[in-house]
Amino acid sequence: IADRFHLGECLGRGGFGAVYAAYDPKLDRRVAIKQLVFARAEGRRADARNALVAEARAMARVTSAHVARVFDIGEADAGVYIVMEYLSGPTLREWLRERRRSWRQVIDAFEAAGRGLAAAHAVGVAHLDFKPTNVMFDEHDEIRVLDFGIARIAAQAVRTANEDTDEPAHLAGTPAYMSPEQDRAEAAGPESDQFSFCVALFEALFGRLPFQGRNHYALASARLVELDADRVREDGRESVPDWLLAVVLR
Repeated sequence: IADRFHLGECLGRGGFGAVYAAYDPKLDRRVAIKQLVFARAEGRRADARNALVAEARAMARVTSAHVARVFDIGEADAGVYIVMEYLSGPTLREWLRERRRSWRQVIDAFEAAGRGLAAAHAVGVAHLDFKPTNVMFDEHDEIRVLDFGIARIAAQAVRTANEDTDEPAHLAGTPAYMSPEQDRAEAAGPESDQFSFCVALFEALFGRLPFQGRNHYALASARLVELDADRVREDGRESVPDWLLAVVLR
């Protein structure tokens, strides 16, 4: 990576790698580089890289102002990396926490993110880890969705490395926002993104997650119970219209 890019500060770390601010001297632009490290998938890195290349090619077909652009993909000693457009932020979560937003402001932001998801779905790409931290504002305050498919690819890489062991399969996604079919490690697609989208939207509107649980299994059980509109109303946020609550709960 250092041969091509000038790496800057680390913007964040996750379970499968880190994101760095960087400068591309060849094209004279700032970029973000997500480096994915599959330490436990030693010997299977080619599979992970092939999956990432396929995902990047698919994302290159997405034409939406609300999806973060992927510029390049490469391989380094530590794993594989993706070169993306640099977004100055904040994330959608940070934006929501800055101050209490009206339901109209929330809907405007989520509508933009939804358009990004829809554009990806139109070319056969599902996100499978939609959550407020995977949505960012650019320098013009436009919404961009990022990290399409990365959670699934990372989970597949670890699962492949562990296929001959008794260790449990790693699920793609974030438990609090995960759809029931992802919980069961079944086939997931656009409908799964819609479920995660509405979990995040509920949280933005009401200040809490719709499903409560201290661990993955408790969350899975909570998702089996139908949400009650009257009980949701008891928690306040009377400004949210009934029609909007009904759509999100459905």
